[in-house]
Parts: sequence; C-alpha cells; structure tokens
Amino acid sequence: MSRSQNLRHNVINQVIDDMARGHIPSPLPSQSALAEMYNISRTTVRHILSHLRECGVLTQVGNDYVIARKPDHDDGFACTTASMSEQNKVFEQAFFTMINQRQLRPGETFSELQLARAAGVSPVVVREYLLKFGRYNLIQSEKRGQWSMKQFDQSYAEQLFELREMLETHSLQHFLNLPDHDPRWLQAKTMLERHRLLRDNIGNSFRMFSQLDRDFHSLLLSAADNIFFDQSLEIISV
Repeated sequence: MSRSQNLRHNVINQVIDDMARGHIPSPLPSQSALAEMYNISRTTVRHILSHLRECGVLTQVGNDYVIARKPDHDDGFACTTASMSEQNKVFEQAFFTMINQRQLRPGETFSELQLARAAGVSPVVVREYLLKFGRYNLIQSEKRGQWSMKQFDQSYAEQLFELREMLETHSLQHFLNLPDHDPRWLQAKTMLERHRLLRDNIGNSFRMFSQLDRDFHSLLLSAADNIFFDQSLEIISV
C-alpha cells in the first residue's frame, strides 16, 4: 500500500471516530476547513468524502455533505503496517487534533491502547511519543499504559509565552534576511491568505486556528535553521 493511501485510510478512521463521538457537525464543514482540521490536502478530503458517501454515512445535499447515519468501525479500514517513522507522524497529527478539538481535556485519563486505536497506529508508537511529550509536563503517567492531561495554569502559560516570544523574535530576524528568491516568501504569502480566510470565517472555523498557528510557527522557525528551535514546535503551538 502506498504512503498516501495509508495516510488516507488512517484519516478516514479518525474522521469516523470523530463523527461517532459527535465532534463533527452536520452538515460537515467545508472541504477547506476539513483539510485544515486534519492537516491534509483537499484532494485527500474529496477521497474521504467519496468513501463515506459510498458507505452511506454521508449524503450530498447541494454543495453540503450531511451525516445520514452514525458510522461504525466497519466503515473504516483495518490498521495497515507502516514504518515506525510514518506511524509517528500520523500519531503526532492525531494527538494534536485530539487536544485542539478538546477530545482530550485537562483532568481526563486515557490509555495508550485507546489512542493507538483512534489513530490507527501501534501502541508502541503511542507509548514512545507520550514518554517524549511528557517532558513538557502537560501529561502525567498514572500507571502502565494510562495517562492523564494536566491543568494548563497561568504560570505555565506565562513561561510558555516567554519562550515563544524569544523564539519568534530570533527567527523573525533570520526570516527578514532571507534572499528574495527563497520559496518561504511565497509560503508566507499563502499563509497570510489562510489567516485572512480564517479571520473572515472564524465563527464556524475557530478550531482551524491551532493548525494554522502550528504551520505558521513551523515556517517562521525554519528560518533560524536550528534543530532545537524545530523541536520546540510541538510545545509552543499546542
């Protein structure tokens, strides 16, 4: 199975799970909004919508897609074997989506197996990622295989803001010195258009801001060409 098809199947499973939990409204958000929500291309979104329509989960009414019935796991795909690095990317995307869509809330507990099933990856991948992410003190290991989300208090937010401000200021200086032909200038222009589009539709698309913020900081920090800056992305854009 190709990498793109494997990604598509994993996202379909995640969309089905989100629908079953009531996290996706009916009619569905626009294709652009879904692409932002799951950090995928609009082409992939169209493939997903087509699959769910063929399964009878969705029905098309004009330009909208309406949920016709509650989906179940038979509408998805069995987990496919992918490399550990590919599974790690899939889970990282799924994990932040769960946080940003408030599927994982402060004080709630969750299991590695639960997250592995939701993301369609190996529990080993989940455990290794959570152990690494735990250094930010946002999650806590309760017992083997069980974790909980910690409260994000004002003190933590202020310290995180200070780090974010330092990284942004330093990276911006490097970004402004990029040569005119650097492709990141075009990416910055596209990013600005995405911000404007979200601003004009913030009432219906506020959940999309987190992914846009993450993409923005990924672009900005890349100008510093510093591996430690890149590693900080997963915490400053949560």
